[in-house]
Amino acid sequence: GKFSSAIFAIDDFLAGFPETSFLEEISFVQLKAYYELGKNSIDEKRQQRIKEAIFASNNFLITFPNGNYIEEAKSIYKKLKDIENN
Repeated sequence: GKFSSAIFAIDDFLAGFPETSFLEEISFVQLKAYYELGKNSIDEKRQQRIKEAIFASNNFLITFPNGNYIEEAKSIYKKLKDIENN
């Protein structure tokens, strides 16, 4: 689907351009793609994808603790944890 394609495309971009000045923005777009992929997955894949999205959220929060998207990233993390626990 489009979310998994976005995740892989961003990984490829970051592998080729690790010093990009858009690292935070691109990482946040990828985090949102992980969130949407996990949230909208079929039951058999949802649990694993939610875990992957939580991992991506943690990485983002650690890497950009004072970033422009911190509040939205925290909100996504909380929503993922809520999904995981239900």
